[in-house]
Amino acid sequence: VRYTYEDEHGKSCDKWESFPTKEEATNRKKQIEHELATGTFLIPSSVTVAEFLMDWLPKQCSKHKWAPKTYESNLSTIQNLIIPYIGSMEMQKLKPYHMTIHEVHRLLGTAFQYAVEWGILVKSPVPVDSPKKSTQERSIWTVEEMRAALDSMDDPILHLAVHLTLVGALREGEIVGLTPEDLDFDAADGIGTVRINKSMQRVRKESLNQVDDGCIIKIFPDKLERSTTSLILKSTKTASSCRTIFMTSALKEELKKWLNQLAADERKDPTRYHDSGMLF
Repeated sequence: VRYTYEDEHGKSCDKWESFPTKEEATNRKKQIEHELATGTFLIPSSVTVAEFLMDWLPKQCSKHKWAPKTYESNLSTIQNLIIPYIGSMEMQKLKPYHMTIHEVHRLLGTAFQYAVEWGILVKSPVPVDSPKKSTQERSIWTVEEMRAALDSMDDPILHLAVHLTLVGALREGEIVGLTPEDLDFDAADGIGTVRINKSMQRVRKESLNQVDDGCIIKIFPDKLERSTTSLILKSTKTASSCRTIFMTSALKEELKKWLNQLAADERKDPTRYHDSGMLF
């Protein structure tokens, strides 16, 4: 089957397609003529999965103002789970059976909808139903187990971090993202509260160059030369992530003791002490 079409730049192009039987060729010819007449003809493209995704990723990141970790996670998925397997395949030759992993299915499902909008595909090859993701219910420590864990910790930094985790169900990044200003010992009629609205993360510097910096509060200076990553303090991902937790009397006492120790350390050797403004 030989036919002529205009590419995305308006240039006239000739195309040939071969089929094993005349009947298949005739059916294809009718299909092409119909698509050209109705404006639904898909311009042949040799764009590969790798080329498309690496073009789509920074645009998607900019549009939705991804956090550095979100960009880094999706880039890692593309580089490690997609490109090694189907990166060299042409977009228009993909089939549903190529999408097999839950995380890959979710990312490609979003990306390939843009491929349809951009005229690279007529229809996304990503199946509607995603591969099943296995989940395992997490067990919760009892009060006795929590106390036993804390009693086993001699390091005051570790003890306070775990204590905060047990009381407030905080993530690691939220724990180390706390500042003294987040503590209010007089709030809630003297019960005391801890405000959660920041998170500390270590991200690749190339990711920082791709994302909107509106969520980044601070980039900490490198401690190693030629470091490829940066430690950052960022605002929490969503409004629902901003919350306030109540202190217990034991946690309140430990936090006050910790702040007093920080002040004593600074007085002891102010030339060596560096206050980064963080609780830890």
